[in-house]
Order: sequence, then C-alpha cells, then structure tokens
Amino acid sequence: MNIQTGLRLGLIVGAMGMLAACLTACNDDDPETDEQDGYFESNPYVSDQRVSTALSVVTIAASPASVSNNFAYSILSVSGGTPPYTWEVANPKDKFAGSNVGKSVIYQRMLVGDNAVTVTDGNNNTASRVISQP
Repeated sequence: MNIQTGLRLGLIVGAMGMLAACLTACNDDDPETDEQDGYFESNPYVSDQRVSTALSVVTIAASPASVSNNFAYSILSVSGGTPPYTWEVANPKDKFAGSNVGKSVIYQRMLVGDNAVTVTDGNNNTASRVISQP
C-alpha cells in the first residue's frame, strides 16, 4: 500500500468513526435526549398571530349601479380595507341619505349627471366608483 492509499483509507475510517459517534449521540434511547423530547411534547411551540402588512384592496359595490330619477337611491357597500370608512361625493349637491360613515351608505341623486363616489378606509386606502345618472 502506498502513502496516498493509506491516507485515503485513514480519512474514510475517520469519517466513519465520526458518523458512528453522531448516530450514537442522536439515538432516541439517550435519556438526555428523551428529556428534551418530553419538554417539546408538553410545551409545543405556538406562533404569535401575525398582522398582515400588505395593502388591502378596497372596492365599492352599488345597487343599483345607476339612478335615473331625481331623489332616487343607490346603496353603496365597501369590501376590503380597514374600518372606519368615510364616504364622499364629487358633486356635493348629491348627497348621502343619513351618515357618510360606515360599511354601507345610501347615495341620493339630486341632480342630473354622473357623479363619483369615493370611500376612504382607516389606513387611507381609497376606492372610487361612478354612479351613472342618465
């Protein structure tokens, strides 16, 4: 046997010895390891609730989507976003019947012509929708 073969064989035997020592240390019959396993079985890790930092999409639904007569109503509802919600109309002569705060509002047509309605959520995300008024 030459020196190179001897060195290779020595490295292989050494690596096998280290593997055997590792396997012995990781054996489930080891009382120290059993204590650790028991700890984690009786104290499972529970992750804290995480708060999403992603921007939430705010959308507006209208029913009906258009109003054709003066003093006609459309119910507007917001989905997504974060409360509280505040509503505004582009033409202030048209208005909301009741409050302009909340998840749903009642839009009332006062003038002829389309009008944009905007909702702003608690994180200042906005959505707009045009209420058609033929």
